Amino acid sequence: MKAKLYLIALVCVLGVANPVLADAESRKIIKSIDAIQNFTAPQNDKEFERANKKADKRWLYLEEHVEAALPLIRNHMRQHLESCDLSDFSIVDLGYFLALNGNSEDQYLAVEALQALDLNSKIVAINSQQLFQFVHRLTQTGDARLLDPIQ
Repeated sequence: MKAKLYLIALVCVLGVANPVLADAESRKIIKSIDAIQNFTAPQNDKEFERANKKADKRWLYLEEHVEAALPLIRNHMRQHLESCDLSDFSIVDLGYFLALNGNSEDQYLAVEALQALDLNSKIVAINSQQLFQFVHRLTQTGDARLLDPIQ
């Protein structure tokens, strides 16, 4: 009987705490997205290494919470594309995330974001390998807009 009451109490606590946990998760995802949007290129190797470690942690967190992250990333990408202030790092990093983890609509959005990328930016030079993987992933969609920068 005591075990049964404990189980019922645990279920009640988890049921009440779950929205709070979800809200904290969303806040952390949004904080990660904002950090990506506002990323500035490191000035030296030490800063680059530190920034890279932080970026890897953010990426891992987003992957661990992909179901919660995808709608927030979609919203971020759409809002900033509409206001024409999507950062090059967001395009490369979050666009690639959408291409890897999202559905066909997300891949369409990723190609749309790619159209806004400044190919001469320092971020592109620093992240050329990730950009290559991103574009390679999107070529599987057959989206003709990927040819625009080449032409």
